[in-house]
Amino acid sequence: MDEVHFLGTLLASLGINDVHVQEVGGKHAFDRRFQLLKKTPGFDKLKSVGLIRDADIEGVRSAFDSVRNVLTNLGFPLPDAPGKIIQAASLRVGVFVMPDNSQNGQLEDIFLRSVKSTAEFGCLDDYFKCADSAYKSGALEFSNRLVLG
Repeated sequence: MDEVHFLGTLLASLGINDVHVQEVGGKHAFDRRFQLLKKTPGFDKLKSVGLIRDADIEGVRSAFDSVRNVLTNLGFPLPDAPGKIIQAASLRVGVFVMPDNSQNGQLEDIFLRSVKSTAEFGCLDDYFKCADSAYKSGALEFSNRLVLG
């Protein structure tokens, strides 16, 4: 849901109001939920479909292949790489794998990269390293702990 809220807010701040951002319930529900979305009235009138998925720790290739499988099951055109858009008949299809189509990670890593070179980030990094060492939590990935608190 974080990604949906972020993308909706970003699009609104850019004055882009003809894009609908739809939550599909995470990577494990992607195929099932997208099958349902395809049955939504008006779906056949879409001109473009963009699918966004985190690379997480599985990697960009694995994330991209899972999205390609969903597209294959739906009979959609298949982009040949993350970040590419394919035009087939009247439908454009693109896939973006966060954080940048080439590295493992997620939305939170984009935020981290934007502040990583600041002096304050070093303090936060030291804090979380200390907390990890002291509490051995390991419950969340570093970027989630930093962004979510």
